[in-house]
Amino acid sequence: YHSRLGPNHPETIWIYFEKALITKKLGQYDKALTFMEDTINSLSNEVGNNHINLIRAKYEKAILFKEKGEIAKAEKQLKQVSEQYSRILKDHHPDTLAAFSALATVYETRTRYAEAVEMYQKIEKLQAEALGPSAPQRLQTINLLADIYRLQARYPEAKKLLDENLTKITAQFGENHHFALL
Repeated sequence: YHSRLGPNHPETIWIYFEKALITKKLGQYDKALTFMEDTINSLSNEVGNNHINLIRAKYEKAILFKEKGEIAKAEKQLKQVSEQYSRILKDHHPDTLAAFSALATVYETRTRYAEAVEMYQKIEKLQAEALGPSAPQRLQTINLLADIYRLQARYPEAKKLLDENLTKITAQFGENHHFALL
């Protein structure tokens, strides 16, 4: 790509981002972060701030921050990414929902349970609208919401959600499905 398209072509830049993801998988977080930041800067200059690949790169940077334990940085980045995805792709898009979910886990990590609950409730509602009430993704989100209730010692609410969810899961997938066995 580099010799044929040039160093500033978005496809060439994206190859460097792929390198960042591989470097991250190898546990070389600081090196991966440098590659990601270079990619984000190059994409921003070449395609503008609302290009989907730029937003995806920022999302992965937020996840890297989260994996490094830099939770405040992850939260800040995920808020920006969630807003951009929401504006460009709309709330029901899988990438937007993934960003919302990552943000909810950051809130949970920071023991900001009320915000995590609010985010999981929003995700669950959007998933129900987009995917239907029995979608596996929605059922998983309900389990995550119940877990937050458990962490808050809201045991009756957690039990109610889990019982309702288990009924849906066994009806849809059977008693021996891994969702039902969790």
